[in-house]
Amino acid sequence: MVWMSGTDKLCYYFNKSWLDFVGRTLEQESGNGWADNVHPEDFHRCLHIYMTSFDARQPFEMEYRLKHRSGQYRWILDRAIPRFSADGTFEGYVGGCLDIHEQKEAAEARNRLAAIVDSSEDGIVSKNLHGIVTSWNHGAERIFGYTADEMIGQSILKIIPPELQDDETRILQTIARGDRIQHFETIRLTKDGRRIDVSLTISPVRDDTGRIIGAAKIARDISKQKQSDRALRTTERLAVVGRLAATVAHEINNPLEAVTNLVYLAKNVAVRDDVREFLAGAEEELERVAQLTKQTLGFYRET
Repeated sequence: MVWMSGTDKLCYYFNKSWLDFVGRTLEQESGNGWADNVHPEDFHRCLHIYMTSFDARQPFEMEYRLKHRSGQYRWILDRAIPRFSADGTFEGYVGGCLDIHEQKEAAEARNRLAAIVDSSEDGIVSKNLHGIVTSWNHGAERIFGYTADEMIGQSILKIIPPELQDDETRILQTIARGDRIQHFETIRLTKDGRRIDVSLTISPVRDDTGRIIGAAKIARDISKQKQSDRALRTTERLAVVGRLAATVAHEINNPLEAVTNLVYLAKNVAVRDDVREFLAGAEEELERVAQLTKQTLGFYRET
């Protein structure tokens, strides 16, 4: 889309591509009419660049949103240079514009994605089909301890325990087929040698032609979750043992009371002193057993 302006800074020519884009006539665009289609948020910046460059007789380049005939504002790349006659007389400017809306939106989407990746608590890593790391976010630095400079260009095997390195071959084969791996739980190594539990989700990365060129991996540190799961299982086992102990203690109480009563009666009717002593000793031992069952039941009820 081509435009031209004179020495008075007013535009007097717009080609058919420009007029078709904005859906207006040359008369409507001439002078400062073209500025009606510039997005209000971009207008003053564009005007400043145009005026200062014009006064300095310097080329300029700027991006702004221009209203399309559909009513949509689309991003435009506008490049212009001063025009001079054969004898060096300044005659105005000529400019050419490109519709870069799709590229601009794609770049903004990439920037948003990059910001999300960079701020993620999860490790987000990309690698090629040979297992060489090509990107490494802050989450990966936090989880594994290696900086991006230490990992980019290195093999991903650097963080995989020796006994699990065969898994990487199978992962790359799966990705090369175009398949995705979700929530694969495994072990990885940190820079200081610790082994941590991680959950991996791995997806193929494709180029513009759809060809698979690598893999994107999201790694989540689940070590604390695993510890909590183990603690929960231990607690559940203890609870089962506690319920069993309480049941046994409850079942012991009834015969224990009966035996205690029988010993008491036998002690009262015993004639020989040594028999009464034996029975008194038995009574003391039975009291100890009764105390143990009471403590067992109390422990279960409290905890």
